[in-house]
Amino acid sequence: MKSTTLFKLAVAALAALVTACTTNPTSAPEPSSPSPPVAASRPVAADRAPSVLIQGRSNKAILDDIVQWRTQQKKMTVRSRSSDRVELALSVQRTSTPTEARISYVISKEGDGVRLSARVFQFSYPGTTRETGLDVTQSMADKLQEELERYRKPASSW
Repeated sequence: MKSTTLFKLAVAALAALVTACTTNPTSAPEPSSPSPPVAASRPVAADRAPSVLIQGRSNKAILDDIVQWRTQQKKMTVRSRSSDRVELALSVQRTSTPTEARISYVISKEGDGVRLSARVFQFSYPGTTRETGLDVTQSMADKLQEELERYRKPASSW
């Protein structure tokens, strides 16, 4: 019973993290030092993840908007970034075990555009030999899809 309650609490916390925000950032992003590249936490199966087809935007511009919104509005930190992928993380508070939410965005070429997909994971004991992960993407698919739609346009037009 206790683990079910903790799981529901963690999923609720993750849902709050992913909830789309319609406000524009009021200040320029602060320069941040990127963390060293980290191998993907989990393989990303883009065919099962919420995704959106984007045309007329570069990978860099899309990933810059994601990083800006997630770090400024949601206070997440960048775990790793490449030219077609970014992974962000945030510690989940009020849990009996150390827990971290991670969201991974992947861009893949599709026709004359790019497909942006996202997956969300919950990790217990992050960064330790006891680290275990749970894919919670499906429980947050609607909010993820809503968020992904915004990246079709530059952040300045949100």
